Amino acid sequence: MWNDLAYLEVTLYKGLGRDVRNALGVVPVAGTDSVDGVAPYWRLALQQYFDDDRHFVELGAFGISASKFPGGVKTVGTDHLVDTGFDVNYQWIADTKRVTSDVVSAHASFVHEDLNLDASQIIDGTNRQDHLSSFQANVSYAFGATYTPTVQYFRTWGSNDAARWGAPTGSPDSAGWIAELNLVPWGKPDSPLNWLNGRLLLQYVAYTQFNGDTAHASDHNAVFINLSFALALNR
Repeated sequence: MWNDLAYLEVTLYKGLGRDVRNALGVVPVAGTDSVDGVAPYWRLALQQYFDDDRHFVELGAFGISASKFPGGVKTVGTDHLVDTGFDVNYQWIADTKRVTSDVVSAHASFVHEDLNLDASQIIDGTNRQDHLSSFQANVSYAFGATYTPTVQYFRTWGSNDAARWGAPTGSPDSAGWIAELNLVPWGKPDSPLNWLNGRLLLQYVAYTQFNGDTAHASDHNAVFINLSFALALNR
């Protein structure tokens, strides 16, 4: 991080061993992809605060390059993927001196992936080359750090390949909307139970397109409910 303005990261990732993946819950380990060598990742971001830190803007780019053995098979070579992405984030805080201040947040990201599938073409009969892109954007408003409604639009599109995507149409194209409400009734300084940080999440996912199909996309709509707690113990 330079001058609270520019952030640069370069990281080398290496795949986990079979025993480690099994211990982490990747079951069954057999048949899962494994990374060949190391996968370099990079991230560049420019950020800036304005108006006594009430406004924050970030513009970023990132990417990764990796070779992998599809299904863990190491006898027919590797697949190679290159991901490149861009993102933008904005946040407005009504009162930076109050932890329960109203907050507006907006985020958007785009990721494009190019795939060279030399190994998968032999093993699974996929295309030799595929591509996949995804876009998502959301905006949320936190009322007093208690109620936070969020609306998100998402879309995924790419090349036609039934063997790769596992879709009957051969298309990965999907799109839709997500409506979400987070409720945090306690855990704030003036809460009667400020040591109990509970969060209730209600989310509805509505598809306008699912794996290339628009006529029956709504059949995949879903509702999610999640309740979680975090305890703060004072000593």
